[in-house]
Amino acid sequence: MSDASLKIWKDKLEFLQIELAKATDADAKFKLHKGIEEAEAEITKLSGINTTESTSKISGSQLAKHAPRVLFGRETELEALDAAWAKGTLNVYTLVAWGG
Repeated sequence: MSDASLKIWKDKLEFLQIELAKATDADAKFKLHKGIEEAEAEITKLSGINTTESTSKISGSQLAKHAPRVLFGRETELEALDAAWAKGTLNVYTLVAWGG
């Protein structure tokens, strides 16, 4: 059940990030930020990631603003990025690749 719950929370987080990128109303943005914080906390808890600091040092919601819905042809890079984010000690990750 934990895997199913984790997927639900990840889907919810993705939805909220997309909605935040489209939102213009301050009240709506505030509610979306709160929902994103809740989803990130639940994902952290369900993933078994042990953090002593806040659940997020950056706002993942800002990444969705300019990101495409699906990245294709970048499976290797996405796997490396997922592995890097899973490390609690990572502060900077640089991915250099051709765009387009």
